[in-house]
Amino acid sequence: MRVRGLRGLRVLKRQTIAEATVIIVIITFLSIVVGYIRDVLGANYFGASAQTDAFFVALLIPSMLLGIIAGGLHLVVIPVYTEKRKENPENAKILITTNYTYISWIYMCNLEGRGVGG
Repeated sequence: MRVRGLRGLRVLKRQTIAEATVIIVIITFLSIVVGYIRDVLGANYFGASAQTDAFFVALLIPSMLLGIIAGGLHLVVIPVYTEKRKENPENAKILITTNYTYISWIYMCNLEGRGVGG
């Protein structure tokens, strides 16, 4: 029996837009479940106090900013990527990868400069 590496998985091959959407929905659902478990465990271990309330409110601010940015990005990126992929698939991959890398670095440096990251 031959063992296939990660390239043999269907997830890492080309998907249709519908398949990619299903993968994103599943990952989003799992993220919500893990976040709920995190909140339940935090409430169980630390209880309800002014300090934990302040912590959770402070945690909401970067999460909300990330949600706004990520929500806006996928609305813009998917149509642009689909259009570029029709023209030249290799250049479309490079364009998306480079843009996401730059946007991520700018976002992280901005948060670090404001003292959010540590």
